[in-house]
Amino acid sequence: MWVPALAEQPPVTLQHHNLCSHAILLAGKIRSNVARLLESYVERQGLDRTISLDSVEGVPGPAMEQGGELTVAVRLGANLQAYRALQTLLGEVLEEQGFHLTPLDMDFHASIQSILLQVAALAYQLEELLALLSHGRPAWEAAGPRPSQLV
Repeated sequence: MWVPALAEQPPVTLQHHNLCSHAILLAGKIRSNVARLLESYVERQGLDRTISLDSVEGVPGPAMEQGGELTVAVRLGANLQAYRALQTLLGEVLEEQGFHLTPLDMDFHASIQSILLQVAALAYQLEELLALLSHGRPAWEAAGPRPSQLV
């Protein structure tokens, strides 16, 4: 889809917009997938249904509460830290579920692994956005062309 206002912007701004759009969509997908997985797990285990996804022990909260007090780069950095912490926590959950709690539930393990990969992808996109904000282009571009671009 060609958008005239975006086409007139410099490539870095267009790339920034694309990264932001993808990150927002991926964050929404992650939240939806985690909610669905949590609901399934709570139902299977007969646990308290009042568990909230807004606060997870060991994962810093999003840097949105301070709003305009923080720069975009600081908020992105704080959110990157939160997603990295979530990535670590999900890895621990996957290991614990696989070895101790639900060793035979391969579908559940695959769902956790899928979310883990989505979180890793989002963290990478946040890193790319931070690189664009600080240097004007992602780190992989500054290092030269990707191997796939050398053809």
